[in-house]
Amino acid sequence: MTEKKKKGVVRKIWDFFISVRLTIVLLIVLSGVCVIGTLIPQNESPQHYLQLYSQSTYQLFATLGFLNLFASWWFFFLMTLFTVNLTACSLNRLPRVWRAILTA
Repeated sequence: MTEKKKKGVVRKIWDFFISVRLTIVLLIVLSGVCVIGTLIPQNESPQHYLQLYSQSTYQLFATLGFLNLFASWWFFFLMTLFTVNLTACSLNRLPRVWRAILTA
């Protein structure tokens, strides 16, 4: 019974990572995050940010990691999740593509 549950959990995780819905959500989130990283100057001095933004906005941006966004832990997490999703989707479709190539 435990082995059956394990296969069920593994299958659910696999289905999650091969989901096109996950791909779309990740692409939308990554696009929005990249826009934020483009609009907010990156890796500037605190004085530069305080000239542009209020103290509370600066603290919010610093807390969220927007001041060095492309090196933040959560951006790496999003990119890793997208990489795993893309790899899983590719591996899932590989047998069908391989058969199509061999029969063509």
